[in-house]
Amino acid sequence: MTLTLPAAALCALGLLAAPAALAQTGPRQSGAGQTGAGQAISADDLTEAMASLGFATQEPNFLSVQGVGGARTAPGGTVFFSISGSDRRPSGLRELDGSLSFGAGFGDQETGIGGDVAIEITSTETADFADSGYVSAKIGGRVLRDLGQNYLAFGAEGLAPWGDAEGRAVNLTLTGTHVTRLGPFADGRFYPLMISVGYGDHQDEGTDPGAFVGIGLGLTRHLSVSVADDAGVLKAGFGLRFDRFANTVFMLTAHDLARSQGESRISFAVGISTDKLFGKDRP
Repeated sequence: MTLTLPAAALCALGLLAAPAALAQTGPRQSGAGQTGAGQAISADDLTEAMASLGFATQEPNFLSVQGVGGARTAPGGTVFFSISGSDRRPSGLRELDGSLSFGAGFGDQETGIGGDVAIEITSTETADFADSGYVSAKIGGRVLRDLGQNYLAFGAEGLAPWGDAEGRAVNLTLTGTHVTRLGPFADGRFYPLMISVGYGDHQDEGTDPGAFVGIGLGLTRHLSVSVADDAGVLKAGFGLRFDRFANTVFMLTAHDLARSQGESRISFAVGISTDKLFGKDRP
């Protein structure tokens, strides 16, 4: 049995908040194809979710997108860690599969350029722990400010591969993310909405180019839901956060709902971030 822990855990950043957060230039949220066997949820996914935790602690709702990455990056000075697993391997073999991910954010997307770098370990069995993996990176910033919250980022997944990950092509991506809100509704509430659209030169199973799109909706301060199309593979999921674990996000994603690649599979991930490692909080 394999238990892999993906480095993209913090890239899954896809969370956000509602009204107040959308009106300010506070924190922010990544996508690439699976470059390493055993990666249940990409680093981009986790990074985006962690970036949105700042919003979730306010009045606004929690917002995330599962299944594809977005253009937001982890806030500068943030260190993140994640672990994810799946009930089935991408090859279809029914066996617990997982990965580990850890990395850090730098810069500030809201005021200039921001980015994050993550190391993803795709081999976590006791006999060969960390024997295979790769590096993922993303850099971008906020654009078209007069039109709301819009982000553009360039990413690379599969850099410096080692072990079983060697021989896989690097997936270069260009992603745009737009954050808005729906409402007000009869109860006076607003609901944050995030849309990410991108293209990767090896997005389709790590071999062929493909486009991806994801849409997330923040339902409450603790729950968000999303749907995504990753190069023709339909996915859906939800993200959770709890006040008691302010720096932690929980994500569950159903992959290949239309069974275009065979059997569907379920993956789960837990991401943790902190900005206090270097002795001070983010501004």
